[in-house]
Amino acid sequence: MRNDATTSIIVLIVLAIVGGLFWISNALGASFSSVCTAVVPLVFSAVILFAAWRFLDDFALPLLAGFFVLAWPSIWPVLDSIASGGRDTEDFFRPIGDPLINSDWLKWGVEALFVGPLAAAIYARRRRRYL
Repeated sequence: MRNDATTSIIVLIVLAIVGGLFWISNALGASFSSVCTAVVPLVFSAVILFAAWRFLDDFALPLLAGFFVLAWPSIWPVLDSIASGGRDTEDFFRPIGDPLINSDWLKWGVEALFVGPLAAAIYARRRRRYL
């Protein structure tokens, strides 16, 4: 490894990101691995959203609503980890049932709430184009 300023800055940035993810996992009560698993699709979705928004400025509202529709399922492992008491869900057994934060009603209900504004944004965009 070369000993130059660029390498040191990159290492510091990576350590700051990992430290921030560790702090978020502790603040939420989730496992570090579930938070890291959720961040990767969120970052990729945000990069694609930003790139699409730069080229398709008229579609900003549908793109933003679509981001939330696509990004919400990537957070589900964090909800599972919070419901398991900060453990990964594969090694924890809940004999009584799932708590509300881990229930399918919450997961799919919030997904349905995000699909509604997406449909409204697409409808408004198509209607404005024909007027």
